[in-house]
Amino acid sequence: MRADDLILDMLAEGVLKLGLSTVKPEAQDDSPTGRYMKDYYDQTQPHPLDRSQRIHGGGADFAMSEVRPVGDRIHISWLQAAESGKGLGSQALKHLTSLADKHGVDMDLSPVRPAGMRGPGLSNKGLRSWYGRHGFKSERGATDSMVRKANRRDVG
Repeated sequence: MRADDLILDMLAEGVLKLGLSTVKPEAQDDSPTGRYMKDYYDQTQPHPLDRSQRIHGGGADFAMSEVRPVGDRIHISWLQAAESGKGLGSQALKHLTSLADKHGVDMDLSPVRPAGMRGPGLSNKGLRSWYGRHGFKSERGATDSMVRKANRRDVG
């Protein structure tokens, strides 16, 4: 499936929201989250229809993500591969977590399938397990939030 076809299918299903404003890195400062966001924008491509999302990869092999700084963490709002089972989501998540390690920032997310999402993809339980394999852990007392601490040894 070509990226253009997938995007049109997602629009038709109401899964993809249209961005109405240009989104630029929120932090233009030299803070760890600011440096993370600069690298994130420099190393990914803009989504053609939703300016809050970014594209990892190219051609038919790509994943989409949306991240934003929240306090001293990076929050992953959205991560979806063009095709399930090809490792595209894992590649994108590894890219996001390597940036977090590089800049010494923790990450968080809610491991739930977006409302209205149809078709292939992991269940909420599958998402928790998948994110767990990438270093995310449930926050104490929270059932809908996971955190990944940065590997600060990589911070230089």
